[in-house]
Amino acid sequence: MLDVSTGVFSLCMRSRCPVCGKGRLFSKVTEISRMRDVFFPLDSCSACRFRFAREPGYYSGVLMPVLPILALATGLFSAGIFYFFFQATVEELLRIGVAGTFTGLALFCRTAIAIFIALDHLIDPPRESSRRV
Repeated sequence: MLDVSTGVFSLCMRSRCPVCGKGRLFSKVTEISRMRDVFFPLDSCSACRFRFAREPGYYSGVLMPVLPILALATGLFSAGIFYFFFQATVEELLRIGVAGTFTGLALFCRTAIAIFIALDHLIDPPRESSRRV
């Protein structure tokens, strides 16, 4: 088992299994066959067979609180850059902020899910019976 204090977050942010560190958390870009593969993790680790989703609706916990926060922060950051460096008008800032928010949704979906899996793994480590598929 990996060092829990630093290993789990590091592994999840590198798209690796939080249990063994060898299998992938997400599909490779060349292996994407459906839209679900772009945004959601694989069903289980290819190396240790650990199931990433513990129950149906497992990723709803991340898609509600964490992802919107990251997306809104991206929109605010984008609008702030254009406000301070390009003196954009209010209408332009609104358009840039909305575009930045939708960009943040696409960019941070995998990151938010990886953070959620890492936190869940740290707070409630899986029992031996729930590890395998």
